Amino acid sequence: MKKIEVYMGTSPFMGAGQFDSRSRVYYETFWNKPENMVRLFMVAIELGFDGVQPIAYPRILDALFVAREKTGQHIPIIASVPPQQIQESLWNLADMKAEVILAHGAITDKALISNDFETLARFAKQVREFAIPGAATHSPNETLPKLLQSDLDLEYLMTPLNAIGKFVNNLEGLLKVISENGSNTKIIAMKPLAAGEIAPQEALEFLFQQNIDAVAVGITSKDEAKEIMEIVNALRETL
Repeated sequence: MKKIEVYMGTSPFMGAGQFDSRSRVYYETFWNKPENMVRLFMVAIELGFDGVQPIAYPRILDALFVAREKTGQHIPIIASVPPQQIQESLWNLADMKAEVILAHGAITDKALISNDFETLARFAKQVREFAIPGAATHSPNETLPKLLQSDLDLEYLMTPLNAIGKFVNNLEGLLKVISENGSNTKIIAMKPLAAGEIAPQEALEFLFQQNIDAVAVGITSKDEAKEIMEIVNALRETL
């Protein structure tokens, strides 16, 4: 079986809304204290995460830059570009030599609701000048089939995917689409822990049985990062 890569996600760093009552705590802990982001990026590098999956806000990218400088190690960047800062994000990611750049789900879903493939085609063309293009989606049941069947130059697609189907309209339908993906397009699962509703062991065991290529997991502490990688390494030994 193919190796499933594991990326360190960064949604907690912004205090993203899916974390409910913890959102404010995460925002204060990370967004308002970038040094804590730096420490966790360094942990991800040291523990051997296959990459980081930042949302390309300057504050997050600056912390990642510092972590790479302090460790002296490059870790692959699989970034998503926020809709409010597309051009600035692309410039910053080019400077950081990001490997993969994804259109944010808000960009992808807005375009595909109206079958506007041209917006994504232009995005992919811009990215292809210096990195591998891809797209994220927040509405995978509606958009993933369109993306997989299109001729867009998108080598990576990132979708919510977890064992309880949170953030997904129809888990069974989504799993069917993913299982039937025979293209060269790589699938990244995000929100694998369902914002903390699923234990890491259960979450990763489920995802390692799916036809995906990578998982992006938000991390809020060194202990969490260590637990994730211990589970991942044990699962890889069974494949």
